[in-house]
Amino acid sequence: MNTWFNRIRYLLGKDYWSLSLYLKTRVKNVLKFIGNYEQLVVHEVKKDKTLDTVIVGHIHMSADKEISGIRYMNCGCWTEFCSAIVEHQDGRLELVTVD
Repeated sequence: MNTWFNRIRYLLGKDYWSLSLYLKTRVKNVLKFIGNYEQLVVHEVKKDKTLDTVIVGHIHMSADKEISGIRYMNCGCWTEFCSAIVEHQDGRLELVTVD
């Protein structure tokens, strides 16, 4: 795909552009942003010694993991990934994904 894309760019007088490099950079930046977000949220939660779990949304990557002794849960996104966090009758929290 990159070859055909750059042939068209060449015909239009444009310079070479690397799709793979663009995607790698974007993915790295997104992953760094998510990691920073998770660390910031956990840092704030740890200020309250009575909390052991945080549930967040907005960043569309679902997660259920432990970070620095805090259970970090992200509900993900229902519209793109069909993920959500459910609470069972006994109080257990579970990240679910519907296929």
